[in-house]
Amino acid sequence: MGPQCFVTGEQIPRPLDSVEDGVHWLPGDKFFEWWYFDAHFDNGYHLVVALHTALFNVISRPAVIAVHLYGPGGRKKVGVTAFKSSEVSSAVGQCDVRLGPSRAWDAGNHYGVYVEQGSIRASLEYHREIEGLQIGTGVLFADPASEQSFHWIVPLPRASVSGWLQIGEERTTVSGIGYHDHNWGNLDLCEALQRWTWGRVTADAYTMLFWDLLGRGAANSRATSILLWQGPELLLSTDQVKFHSTAPKTEGRTLEHIALQVNGKLPVQAVLRARRVLDVIDFAQPQSRWKSARWAAEKIYFLSERLPLLGRWVKKRIGHGTYRRTQASCELTVATGRLRGQAFYETMDFSAVRLK
Repeated sequence: MGPQCFVTGEQIPRPLDSVEDGVHWLPGDKFFEWWYFDAHFDNGYHLVVALHTALFNVISRPAVIAVHLYGPGGRKKVGVTAFKSSEVSSAVGQCDVRLGPSRAWDAGNHYGVYVEQGSIRASLEYHREIEGLQIGTGVLFADPASEQSFHWIVPLPRASVSGWLQIGEERTTVSGIGYHDHNWGNLDLCEALQRWTWGRVTADAYTMLFWDLLGRGAANSRATSILLWQGPELLLSTDQVKFHSTAPKTEGRTLEHIALQVNGKLPVQAVLRARRVLDVIDFAQPQSRWKSARWAAEKIYFLSERLPLLGRWVKKRIGHGTYRRTQASCELTVATGRLRGQAFYETMDFSAVRLK
């Protein structure tokens, strides 16, 4: 059994110092860090960029960029590349991370994102509409005994995005709404998490950020919270949330609907009806004390994915995590009435991992 990590008790949002969006370091050989950006364009395309200077779900912690582009009609393009340490850099005190030709950086009055990955290229500016924040100290959960922890900050809860997107030889001007967060830690996430769902709702001038995190600790191991803004003003921050979701299948593309409800002085209800599962990504999570055994198990897992019958057997024997990305419509009910909007949410599920 790995370390028992508990959700930290303080869920109060605090203004974010931009220094926190720079590179971090924590002790141990399980350190990981990534910068995440997404953009939902007016032309129906959705771009997701994750820059991992140390990838969380592989024992060797390589530097990897993962670019996913989702188009109308179910079209999808994916570019994933690992880089040598000489091709990677990240700055202390501000966001400025490079992996090969791709880069994300804080330019002061905006964030810049440049991506060059396979047939996908993009050059975008993110202009902040809502100030960055962290929840409490920015530590989602921690194990004081082992000094292991997982951190999450949100420099851009909502941003206007503009620039260009190129697929192959075709380049087009794009605009839309974007988001950016930043994670780092020094543990195997499957040892601390059973499941984590987080997402955003945009409905006219309203923005909602929500999360439901189920840890593996015996006490205080669940946190469900929402943040609600009207324009740049934070209207509500609470962990007194009723969260309900349909249970997705372990495999397949079951549509997962979510309902959120807050009672009190400022009642809020959000009903998210999944319209499209954009991605279901399984990845190996073998459990062993020995690095060499985990490395070998990861290799076997990824090679077996090409053979469906063998792959399913190996997946059950080795253990795996699942990353699910969903696009949904939303009915948001607030004091001023009922609004229709869009939602985008993701789930990291480690329920299939058997800890030793």
